[in-house]
Amino acid sequence: MRLLKCLSVFLFLFVGCKIKITYPSEFYEAKSLFEQKKFEKVIDLLENSKIKRSQKTDWYYYFYGVSLYEKSKRYTREAIENLGIAITFSKNVPDYYLYIGKMYFDIAEYEKARENFSKASQLCKKNEPLDNKKVNLWLALLLCKLGEFDYDDFKSKYSISESAYLEEFCKLYSEKKVSEDYIKRLFGADSLELYEKLLIVDILFCQSSEKELCKKIIESCLHGNIDFDDVVRKFFYSKLLFYSLGDTEKCKEVVRQFGVEMIHDVYILNCNDFYVLEKFN
Repeated sequence: MRLLKCLSVFLFLFVGCKIKITYPSEFYEAKSLFEQKKFEKVIDLLENSKIKRSQKTDWYYYFYGVSLYEKSKRYTREAIENLGIAITFSKNVPDYYLYIGKMYFDIAEYEKARENFSKASQLCKKNEPLDNKKVNLWLALLLCKLGEFDYDDFKSKYSISESAYLEEFCKLYSEKKVSEDYIKRLFGADSLELYEKLLIVDILFCQSSEKELCKKIIESCLHGNIDFDDVVRKFFYSKLLFYSLGDTEKCKEVVRQFGVEMIHDVYILNCNDFYVLEKFN
């Protein structure tokens, strides 16, 4: 695991030999649950464990903070606090900064997100062959959100060719285009989270000058033979409402009338900005 490798390297350099690190049994159980994305069980395990204070190092706050965030975005600020504590124990783990950047992105604190994504990118470059594709994707999403994305500049600074989905997204965005084929392939990608896919598509739709084409693509996706996740269909339906009604407030009102059962997986902050935030109680 990346955080264990970074900590071991630090200790090796500091004392001149590799030190065997011992962890409580809860660490291995939490790690297993975390890798299986059973975040509620991770939270329950760590909250009810009898781990000694001295054993609660970066791993504890990383697993707990990320699990809170993945369980519900309502806990984003608490999750940021936990990741911040994790960093005080180990400052050279790219994943810590990547997650904090994503959390700040969600609450629209974009400069803080930029700072953390940049730090994650720097650490990835120093700790090759750590995977930098995720960091580059989020940097691109951030710059697009801020209206600062420049394809040639971004390509010269970051390796986007390692990810076909990222490279094509960057090209489409810079050309103000959308592609139905790309969107369909994107939702079939295993390497991206659903939230990342929806952000990519939303940014492309917002950037495109071909709004009627966007509408046709959405209709095609909704009524096609592709077996999209239910949350994706709700996302497309909500976006179609926006293009059809053309009025943000009216769109919001119609979406509210769907009722909890219709949109329990998708919470719409703004009819032109869609985020998968949390499941309604």
